[in-house]
Amino acid sequence: MSGQAFAADKDGCRDCLSLGFVEGQRAAWRAQLSRALGELRAFETPDDAETRLARLVLELDEARRALRSVCAVYGDNDWPDGLNLHDVIEKHLHRHLDEAQGD
Repeated sequence: MSGQAFAADKDGCRDCLSLGFVEGQRAAWRAQLSRALGELRAFETPDDAETRLARLVLELDEARRALRSVCAVYGDNDWPDGLNLHDVIEKHLHRHLDEAQGD
C-alpha cells in the first residue's frame, strides 16, 4: 500500500488519506480476527497455541491503539507501529510526563 495511489486531501496532505485507508484496513482485519476467535472458542483446547497467538496479536494491536490515544494527549506519536511497547512508554510517554512534572 503506497501513498502514491491516493489523491491529496483538501489541505494537500496525501499521507493523511493513505494513513486513514491503512487504519481502516487494520480495523477491518481486527474485526475479522475477533470474529474468527469467537468461532474458534467452541473447538479450542487449553493448549491451542494458534488461538492463543491470535489472541495475543489482537491484544497487542489494542494496546498499541490505546497507547496512540494516550500519547496523543500526554506524549508524542513519533514511533513506528512495530516499536517495543516498553520503548513506547519510556521514550514517547513517560519522558513527556516527567518533563511536565518538572514544569
